[in-house]
Amino acid sequence: MPARTAEIVIINCSTKELTALALVSALRHGGLPVTVVDCESTDGSAEFFRKLQRRLSFNLAHLPLNRHGVTLDRIFRDTMRDALLLLDSDAEILDPHLVPAMQATARAITRSGCGFHA
Repeated sequence: MPARTAEIVIINCSTKELTALALVSALRHGGLPVTVVDCESTDGSAEFFRKLQRRLSFNLAHLPLNRHGVTLDRIFRDTMRDALLLLDSDAEILDPHLVPAMQATARAITRSGCGFHA
C-alpha cells in the first residue's frame, strides 16, 4: 500500500495578513505541504502571496468566492491527497507535535474530521 499523502489547506478571503501568519506557522510546525486557496480577495492577496512564494515554499490556488461549505466540498472533491488539514486563516500552529498527532489519529480510521479552538 502506498504511503498516505496529506496537505494543509488555508482558505483566504481578503485576510492576507492573518493568512500569512497561519501559513508561516504551518510551514514551520506542520511538516506537510501547504496550499493557500485565495477566494477572489479584494485586498491584493493574490499578488501578495505570489511575491511571498519567492521566499516560502507553498502552493497558491484560486477559487471563486462562494459559501464556505461549497468551497470546502470542492476542495475535498478535487484533492488528490489522502488527507487534508484545514487551517483557519486566523489560526496558528504553535506546537510541532499537533499535526503528527492528528495524522496518527486519522490513520486509525478511514474517514475522520476533528477540530478544536482555544
